[in-house]
Amino acid sequence: MTWQRVGLALMSVLTAVYIGLALWTSWVHPQEQSRLDLLQTDLVLQASSLPLPAPLNINHQNLLAQALSAYEHTRHSLSDPDTTAQLDLSIGLLQAQLGDVEKAIATWEHVQPEGSRVWLVGQILASLWDSPPRLLPDAERQIKNTLENWYQAIALQRLYQVQQRPEMVRQVVQEQHTQAQTAVRQLLLVNAVPIFGGTIGVIVWLVWGGTALLGRQPVLASAPSAKPWQVSWNAEQTWTRMIVWFSAFVGISQLVIPVLIGVLHLHPPTGNSSDQYVLKAWWVLIPYLLAVVPALAIATWKLPQSWIHWNLTDWQWLRWGITSYFAAVPAVLLASVASQSLLQGQGGGNPLLPILVASHDPAAQMILWCTVGIAAPLCEELLFRGFLLPSLASFLPLPWAIAISGFSFALVHLNLADLLPLSVLGIFLGWTYWRANNLLAVILLHSLWNTGSFLALVSLGQ
Repeated sequence: MTWQRVGLALMSVLTAVYIGLALWTSWVHPQEQSRLDLLQTDLVLQASSLPLPAPLNINHQNLLAQALSAYEHTRHSLSDPDTTAQLDLSIGLLQAQLGDVEKAIATWEHVQPEGSRVWLVGQILASLWDSPPRLLPDAERQIKNTLENWYQAIALQRLYQVQQRPEMVRQVVQEQHTQAQTAVRQLLLVNAVPIFGGTIGVIVWLVWGGTALLGRQPVLASAPSAKPWQVSWNAEQTWTRMIVWFSAFVGISQLVIPVLIGVLHLHPPTGNSSDQYVLKAWWVLIPYLLAVVPALAIATWKLPQSWIHWNLTDWQWLRWGITSYFAAVPAVLLASVASQSLLQGQGGGNPLLPILVASHDPAAQMILWCTVGIAAPLCEELLFRGFLLPSLASFLPLPWAIAISGFSFALVHLNLADLLPLSVLGIFLGWTYWRANNLLAVILLHSLWNTGSFLALVSLGQ
């Protein structure tokens, strides 16, 4: 065994350990999707304040019970005291609205840490729903500073009822109706991809199924070759380049960039002003490019032949990219639901999701979209479909090559929550590359997927 192979073996072991530790770390953290689901739950509660015609009336008790179940499930999966305390305030309000006042008061009285602002609001809420109700000092300001949207409206209505201020109760109800209209618009935007995209995706599947039953090829392209790619490097060279890429990416992102930040005395932005959101967006895009571009260049250095299969003039890539995107929507959404069910809310998630939700500045949002809608699809598809998939297909059956490249794509995202849905997405990307034999098709598919998720998250955080 040569020293080169010894080094490769050592790097492979270190890579496996790093990925294993990252997956284990994600396992002990709640899914980011669970928190995003709570935001959508809050929008549904807010929208339920909108008066509806009799045939469209909803069962508010069932709605409150479902919201309470979602909050309690997320609450049990968290350990951060600040987050759990805020959730306890909402859980208590849901319990009170369901008529379980004793349990609501017990929930508020156990809010920790004692003496904090959230604890103080818990005491205020417990006193308002006590029998007889009591008024604590500065209740209105504390409620407005701590609670939001539907929860704030419910608490303020109770406060004004105890204070015997009916005009303020009416004002809160009117404000709720206005906010409910906004919530309905947000819900439509957030669910545009699963509803609109999923419906079109089902139609695409039906069309494909119909053409298959009739014994015809899909109309978008002629039948591709079972062996569409042949490369001049072998399996060991493929493995070496992938290990080198991952090692370079981790080394740059986890060692080189932090050292540069320390040497240059840079500090991550932490504020919530418009300028700070823009800086946070740059803080995402620039480190990503600094890590992924050099790593990709190192991994593909001196490839012995032209390895990028793309053709801008063959417009079939547009049709394949768009059609495959819609076909992927229902499959990946089902995989996401299955993943959440299997992992019971654990598994971590993409750390970029909360940043996308919290970003309200248009300039910041544009920079973030450049990260997820342009940079990530281009760089990731160059590696996983442009290089890895043809390399695997040259010595493995094509279905195995597509499956392994898709799983590898999901694996390097380093969290369990995304492993199944991103594997399914990766398989669609690989299948689309085989059908179109044009890297632009999968870059477009990937960009459309990330853009749809981006728009939903931005809408959720408005």
